[in-house]
Amino acid sequence: MWLSNLVYLEIARSGCSFAEEYALQHVIDTVKRKNLDIQYLSEPKFDKESCSYDFFYKSPDKEISFVFTSWGNVHWYDYAND
Repeated sequence: MWLSNLVYLEIARSGCSFAEEYALQHVIDTVKRKNLDIQYLSEPKFDKESCSYDFFYKSPDKEISFVFTSWGNVHWYDYAND
């Protein structure tokens, strides 16, 4: 029991209350809603300071940056709009 309490305290202290799998699933859902192929989605990179996960989508014709925020939102930036 003390181990579970320690894990909970570490999560609460860090301010991050979601798992990587949760972030990944939300980003995959967003990619699918945009009718994109998930094979071009990178592995997540965790940013501890902002408690967010960064993903990069790069296909032969698209480059999009996805961020899963500490608020549980997915934001993206499509580089084709530059």
